Amino acid sequence: MLKRNNRRCYTCGEVYTYCPSCQEFIHLPKWKALYDTSNCKAIWEAVVNYESKNISIEEAYNILKNCDTSINIKNSVLKEQIDYILSYGENLEGTKLTSGDLKEVSETISTTEKVVTEVEKVKTVLNTVENVESDNKKNTKKSVNVSRKNNK
Repeated sequence: MLKRNNRRCYTCGEVYTYCPSCQEFIHLPKWKALYDTSNCKAIWEAVVNYESKNISIEEAYNILKNCDTSINIKNSVLKEQIDYILSYGENLEGTKLTSGDLKEVSETISTTEKVVTEVEKVKTVLNTVENVESDNKKNTKKSVNVSRKNNK
């Protein structure tokens, strides 16, 4: 006779019944020996694969955001790891640009390019004015020198 409540889920710690060799459970997946639900399995695997460096934190976040992580997870270390991955991912989500943001950035770049073009034009005009002023000063000096020579 099968002992009921013979398993404890690795993820949530809930007690459940499963026997891998009993006819009653033969149709269930083998992972039921470790996890009571596919949700718990997905959570555990995302965290373990991230911690083992088999997947990135972004990949772990994408898995966990599709899981029900509001379940009561009794393992405090596992809970901390889940919270860390989710908070990292939520911060990452907050930094993603929308199409409206991209349009705004594009318009800002375009405006900036126009301003730079106008500044370059102003610089060209200023350089021209400086050159003319410099030439005028040189010509004035020449005129003064010629005038002094003529007065001698």
